[in-house]
Amino acid sequence: MGSLGMEVTASDTGAGERFSGILGSAGERLALRCEPRRVARALTDAVGGELMLPDDGPVSVVIEIEDDGRPFALTGFEPVTRGAWRRGREVVCANVCSSGFDLRVQLDGDRPRFTFRRRPPIAVKAAALLAPRARQLTLLTLLAYPVMWWAARNGRAPIHVSAFETSGHTMLVAGPAGVGKSTVLQQEVAGGGRPISDNLCVTDGVRVWPVSEPMRIEGAGGKRAPHGRAEKPVLERLGEAVPGVLVVLRRGPAAVRRLDPPAAARALVAGTYMAGELRRFWSFAATLGAATDVGPSHPPVLAVAEALSKAMPCVEVAREALDDPPVSSLVMRSGVAAREGVA
Repeated sequence: MGSLGMEVTASDTGAGERFSGILGSAGERLALRCEPRRVARALTDAVGGELMLPDDGPVSVVIEIEDDGRPFALTGFEPVTRGAWRRGREVVCANVCSSGFDLRVQLDGDRPRFTFRRRPPIAVKAAALLAPRARQLTLLTLLAYPVMWWAARNGRAPIHVSAFETSGHTMLVAGPAGVGKSTVLQQEVAGGGRPISDNLCVTDGVRVWPVSEPMRIEGAGGKRAPHGRAEKPVLERLGEAVPGVLVVLRRGPAAVRRLDPPAAARALVAGTYMAGELRRFWSFAATLGAATDVGPSHPPVLAVAEALSKAMPCVEVAREALDDPPVSSLVMRSGVAAREGVA
């Protein structure tokens, strides 16, 4: 199995399939097919290093982006909420997540099929002038939200963390947006660590699985991202891990202190609900849950956060400057985690 190259995306085959591939994300195995060339290029720019050539192995989620501007037929459908309709276990959403894409979800036995068509209203076309935000929303809507919803059906909830493995230890780094989690990940990877996620994971309270997405960091030199950052693909990420330390990051003079599990869980939950990447996911999940009667109406974020915080040492790390020592070094040198069994 080999990685999909950009020549696959750029091939001009006329009507029909532009590229197809397999992608591991959120503990699921996606079959992805994209027809519109511009969308295909955006997807491969963001996660192309993780896309694999199609094979005959089992997949748990199918995602298709069609080059078709027609609305999905609604004959026989009944309304679920404004902009969403259902017929049996089939759902249609117009302008899902305000992304400019219509969505049809079909449950084929134990596997969902998500079909997208780009049909942006005038207001969404105008908003697309803010390219970095529109691009990020497109990636979340097409790739992240569908697989995260299905992962929730399989007992996993999303959390907003950076995660990496270093010196044999897996660390989760929680904290609000802008506190420096992506910078921590970049620093750890530069020092030989193995990336797991930049911002989004799913977890069952024991293991974590990354949601496939690019890193968004300053000075990356890639496609522009919100808040003055740029995209950088995550290469050679771990597909799953059992974390050994939960770090809550804050700004301030360099310091490390023990954190009790309830405080760590509170910080993890708060950071997850404040995350801009997840702002539209909650209504997405609730709408599909109500329309299909499959999975929870809301993922068990609090339950998994409490389970994680009870299962490992919890540490608060303050960093004031980008050139402060790496988080892993601060934690290990402090001895705080070691007293709880992390050597």
